[in-house]
Amino acid sequence: MNAPVSFTAVPAYDREFRAPCINIEAEQSLLGAILINNAAFALVSEKLKPEHFSEPLHARIYEVAAQVISAGRVATPVTLKTHLGDHDLGGITISQYLARLAAEATTVINAPDYARTVIDLALRRDLIARGHALIDSAADTLAGEDAGKVLEEHESGLADMRNALASGSQRAMTLDAAALGVVQRIESRRRGDADTVPTSGFGSLDKALSGGFRPGRLIVIGGRPGMYKTGTGIASAHKTAAAGNGVGFFSLEIDENEMAARFIAAHCHDAGLQYSDVLAGTIHQSYDQTVESAYADFRDFPVEIDCSTGLTIGAIESRARSMADRLKRKGFNLDVLYIDYLGLIRPSGDHKGNKTAEIGDIALGAKELSRRLNCCVVLFSQLNRGVESRDDKRPVLTDLRDSGNIEEHADVIAFLYRPAYYDQKILHLLDKGAPPKDVDEFAFRDISAARKNDLEIILEKNRLGARGTVELFVDVARSYVWEGR
Repeated sequence: MNAPVSFTAVPAYDREFRAPCINIEAEQSLLGAILINNAAFALVSEKLKPEHFSEPLHARIYEVAAQVISAGRVATPVTLKTHLGDHDLGGITISQYLARLAAEATTVINAPDYARTVIDLALRRDLIARGHALIDSAADTLAGEDAGKVLEEHESGLADMRNALASGSQRAMTLDAAALGVVQRIESRRRGDADTVPTSGFGSLDKALSGGFRPGRLIVIGGRPGMYKTGTGIASAHKTAAAGNGVGFFSLEIDENEMAARFIAAHCHDAGLQYSDVLAGTIHQSYDQTVESAYADFRDFPVEIDCSTGLTIGAIESRARSMADRLKRKGFNLDVLYIDYLGLIRPSGDHKGNKTAEIGDIALGAKELSRRLNCCVVLFSQLNRGVESRDDKRPVLTDLRDSGNIEEHADVIAFLYRPAYYDQKILHLLDKGAPPKDVDEFAFRDISAARKNDLEIILEKNRLGARGTVELFVDVARSYVWEGR
């Protein structure tokens, strides 16, 4: 193609940074391909948008071509020129320029490559602009925002950019092609060389979920205070990582010291190490070697933790990608991402004051995150107080705060129920000599002793299998959850 036309209409970019991110020839070649064969438009239109072009006239040509083609007409230099008006482009008219694009166009088959170039350069220009904005924000000490807030805002912006790229990914395929993938996975599993579904750490729960924590799934686990949500999450994360799966854990409630102490207690459960002693630093000297051994094991353990507070779902995704990169360097994928808990995720601000809409956006964001990162997201949630007013304290869907919005996006909704938590209140009254009405003291003491370690995971919604209850056992003091007595 001849030397590219130099347009006076191009905005006055900061040339030092912008010029390397403009490829006029690629834009011209792509537009020419569309003009000589509108089939090229179908190959690029899913991802390529007018705003990806650096030259405003090219953006307008592409936009008009899209409108003409979408209307069922043919986009050619002749049909487009009436929509573009006529301007002097350095000695040639619009009509002449369109004819030149068509005459020197690339072939249709090369159109996707040129489109990728145009999109990539647009992304780079956006990154540069965001970089300049970050510099300006960071340098503006008069604005009153602390550095952490500035960083978080720009992290969310970067996550939005990444999401926009991911949302345009092609997932459409024929049914037989999708079925072939299933058949091949079955055959691979029989040969013993198939990728296994990441485990939840509990065989009975894996079975109920058709294999475990499947990538792209959102699993919401709710519970009232005292039901051991955080402890169950850490126990599951520990077992999942011990099985060779990469794990990320966001705790918006407890700090890294408590998190580490819980992981150490779970790792050393056979030694009977108490979690509270680990956290307080009051373990007996005889446990020193046990704790040091756990520390050594954790050097190669595929677990990444983040105990930051006040994160948006966009910031969580940005940080999760960094987790995935670090795990990749250790030879692991990010298979399961735990977030504790939903109520502490900061809303993006789009629905300020509308709690239901805010929760819905966060749940949707968590679901989309699971698909974009190709991991399972396990999101813990607080339940409302309705449970406490009933004789049967086992939760139901309506106990989940803003349950309609969460239920819409979650693949699995499960609830934790630990009867010992409620038994303790009655035992306290019995010890004071004030038994509740209709309670047989001796029978109740026997019942409570038999179920003091019981933990139920109640599957109220399960797209991966049937509803039901998975029975586990918990030792709160050791921060350990297991199957079988």
